[in-house]
Amino acid sequence: MINLDVKEGSLERAFESFKNYSVDGYKTSVGTATNAKGRSEITAFPELMTFYVNRVELKDGRLSKNNSKFEYPQVLQFNRQKDRFEYKLDKDCEEV
Repeated sequence: MINLDVKEGSLERAFESFKNYSVDGYKTSVGTATNAKGRSEITAFPELMTFYVNRVELKDGRLSKNNSKFEYPQVLQFNRQKDRFEYKLDKDCEEV
């Protein structure tokens, strides 16, 4: 399952955020706190790919639902060479 944040507004932006993320307060092996940066990649597609659009956020210590608009196409095309979703089909895209 790929967790997408509704605050990003679209599948494309949320997927980019999912791929390139940071971990605040990461502790290194010597105990130093730092902001670690990570990257996720799809190397092989599963038979079923699930996206979860996270609409829950913490505000003033309480859970709140974010009803912001989130755009996504009816058919997803993924460009493996560019490692991103495309809204227009071209020769490097495949339907997901």
